Amino acid sequence: MLYYTSKNNEGKVDATYSGRFAFICSLTQNDHKTITDLCKGNDMATLWSNQGGSDINKATRVLAHEYTHKKIYTLTGSGLILTGYRYWVRILFLLFKNYTCVKGYYRMRTVHLMETKPYHEDLAHQIDSELKSSQQSIEIIFEKSITGHYKQRIQNAEDRIIDTWKKMGLYIFKPWKILFGKLGLWFHENFAVRFTYWDSDKHFVHNVLADQGVSNDLENLRPEETTGNRIKKALMFNLILRPIYSRVNFQTRFEWYWIGQRTQFETLKELYGMDYSTFLNEIMHPSILFVMEWAGIPMHARSQLVEFAEDTLLMDRASFIRRWTPVLNQWNSDPHINLYLEFFHLHGN
Repeated sequence: MLYYTSKNNEGKVDATYSGRFAFICSLTQNDHKTITDLCKGNDMATLWSNQGGSDINKATRVLAHEYTHKKIYTLTGSGLILTGYRYWVRILFLLFKNYTCVKGYYRMRTVHLMETKPYHEDLAHQIDSELKSSQQSIEIIFEKSITGHYKQRIQNAEDRIIDTWKKMGLYIFKPWKILFGKLGLWFHENFAVRFTYWDSDKHFVHNVLADQGVSNDLENLRPEETTGNRIKKALMFNLILRPIYSRVNFQTRFEWYWIGQRTQFETLKELYGMDYSTFLNEIMHPSILFVMEWAGIPMHARSQLVEFAEDTLLMDRASFIRRWTPVLNQWNSDPHINLYLEFFHLHGN
């Protein structure tokens, strides 16, 4: 799966940014406390200017980088459209079993990520470096970084994305484009983190927190939250989220995963000439290793899940189902496998 990522010095993925959520795992108790305190204080943005120095912990370092991706993401209209459009697609998928729209969405998403990822990663690292060596405010550094070379590079990428969508017959017409773009901007407005860790009692903890707002923080009610926000959250949760999410189960998670992974690879092969070996080593293996860790998959089960992911791409549907049905039946009630599949269903762009 294509994502914007944070990597450590060994090249291991520490976190991903999807266009709506940052996902982070392998946390210590102190890392968890850092995230919780930042979110409770609605001051996630302050970490953006605290990347320098050797005393910062992993959570602050990683989240600062992912917050940089969040800011860069606002510069791409096609990304905001996809963030809004994905929720329309998910409704059609869950309510009407419309698999065609999911495939179309993933083709659009693959093009968007392939065209934006190079400048996204370059710009994020440039801003990170500036932050560590400059006394200027983050806003000044950000504006300075995107002018000139990057501004034109971003526009060129947008032009290629829209042109490719049109050629694939997947262009979104203006009224819908405006609607999905506004919806995507609203979803993207507040920085949200989905994180997992093992606590001191060896219990696996999965949580979601956002710095403020409504759309990304439905699962948390803060003591200082306004009455208006509480009412909005209650309405969204009970009138929108609960009726739709009640239809999510192991089978729907698997179907979304199956369509998404195969469509992404087919699109990369068709439009970018990517072969299976390159996809396996540069995209699939690094991403699923991170997702397995994020979902708390036990070490003894990971090799089978890697084989499962590889067969998703190598086998036709009938052969795959024949081979994997006994395993899928066993996995149906496994909370970690469900969370692994849910990761692909949750991603925001």
